[in-house]
Amino acid sequence: MTEKQIASVPEHLWGAGQAARGRSWDAQYNVAAWVRISAGRGSVRLLLRYTDEQGVQQLVVDSATVSGAGTVLLSSMVSARLHGRPTAMQAVLVWDDPALQYSVEELYVQPAGQPAVRQEKLISVY
Repeated sequence: MTEKQIASVPEHLWGAGQAARGRSWDAQYNVAAWVRISAGRGSVRLLLRYTDEQGVQQLVVDSATVSGAGTVLLSSMVSARLHGRPTAMQAVLVWDDPALQYSVEELYVQPAGQPAVRQEKLISVY
């Protein structure tokens, strides 16, 4: 398995609604990534990884099987049970073919239930 952090998610996206230290809270995020594959085969997964008071946690956003060149959309709404105040969140791509060549064309992360205004979502074009 090979993995690469493709973006750090800004705190204003995952920090809204935080509970006091030692408390748990639920959050949902709409996440999508367009990934262009230029070579490789096998499984590709998009994860959201975060660190909270219980350590490093990760959520599987979506996965796909690729068989050569093409573009894949990895997307879903994910739910997280956060404990206390998180300290970081990243979008991570994971794949099992060491020969995989890819580029992330667009990445989108938005807290569910919020309007899609520019400062409340992460959009990265690579």
